Amino acid sequence: MAEESRPVQWFHGRGRVRKGPYQAAELSQLIATGAVLATDLVWRAGFIDWVAVNTVAELNVPSAPVPAGTKPVLWFYGRNGVQKGPFSPSEMAAMTAAETLLPADLVWKQGFGEWLPASRVAELMGPVAVPTRFVQGPHWYYGRDSARQGPFSEMQMRDFAAAGTLKEMDWVWREGLPEWAAARRFPEIFQSHDDVVAGNSPGFRDPRDLTLWLKWLLIASIILGIGYLGMRIWDFAAYTKLDPATGADTMKDLVKVATIRHFFLFIPMALVGIAYVVLSLQWTYRTSQNARALGARDMKISPGWCVGWNFVPLANFVMPVVIMREIWRASKDHANWQTLSATPVLGWWWFFNIANWVLAAANGISAGNRTTPALAMQNELTAIATVLLSIITTVLVLRLYQQISGFQCVEWARQCEATVPPSQ
Repeated sequence: MAEESRPVQWFHGRGRVRKGPYQAAELSQLIATGAVLATDLVWRAGFIDWVAVNTVAELNVPSAPVPAGTKPVLWFYGRNGVQKGPFSPSEMAAMTAAETLLPADLVWKQGFGEWLPASRVAELMGPVAVPTRFVQGPHWYYGRDSARQGPFSEMQMRDFAAAGTLKEMDWVWREGLPEWAAARRFPEIFQSHDDVVAGNSPGFRDPRDLTLWLKWLLIASIILGIGYLGMRIWDFAAYTKLDPATGADTMKDLVKVATIRHFFLFIPMALVGIAYVVLSLQWTYRTSQNARALGARDMKISPGWCVGWNFVPLANFVMPVVIMREIWRASKDHANWQTLSATPVLGWWWFFNIANWVLAAANGISAGNRTTPALAMQNELTAIATVLLSIITTVLVLRLYQQISGFQCVEWARQCEATVPPSQ
């Protein structure tokens, strides 16, 4: 009974600024003095959305006199590419009441920057719940303190979140979900309409599937690398048995056979390498996006540039480790990532990676100059060192993938811990 006797609390909004709570009398006084305009937005418990002040009859908003010579407001609406109008405000109100004008229709009047769905124009639809049949996509509901409201479209849910009406700790449910869940489990609700249009979805996506694929590709790479290492050691041993003075013809035969053997092993190594590059870029994009979805703020490198920097000459010698360091820190502790020290594994990974590139370039240059046993053995030693560095680099980067994936999944599970949802 005490809950029912509490006075209604009103909130007032203009632009991005929200004020309140006010009692009805206080808000009416602000309207009368002009501090709150008829076109400002207000909200109270029971409203499904913020609405214009001049659409709320209980606030007793005085009608403004229409100056002589003022042009009437003309409305237009569109459906399926067909535009109709102009209509007066009273005609639009009549069409809304008769359901000739639907919430999903697009409307426009002078002063609008763009066409808007009628459901988002409070002066047309007012604080009346949108009928279930007009909610686009799956029906959403949200609840707080055992009270439930809905149905709403996803766009309306984003509006509630942007206005602060829907909190991350509130409970939500939509068609297809087995049970109610905390709103924070659905980051798409808390993204802006501009992000939706641009396709920038910040939602968390489980990285374990990509991490598993990368693990098997890297293991395959290690196995192939060990096979290649064995070939190179075999070739080195063969060259040590040649007589520099009399083994010129034998030397040519050995180089020819070794080149063919290396080529056939190179094919699966190249296929594994291509698959690894594609999946690693996907993994980098996803984990960078996940770190933001989990709450990391002010990350310097966008998910798109986490991929893009790998294709910029010279920058791709530095940026990959910078990107990996930011993702690792933001995944380890999203709240304090900027002050967190990165794991030493990152530094060792990139050191061995750069060393591997340098030796691989040197090996490629010397490969065409295997004219004597001494030069051939030098080339084989360089190749052996390159393969060993490659295997070390592979082990270290696999460790980083597993760490970051583990950090993100643990934090996601922590954020999704259930408490008590609204009663059914």
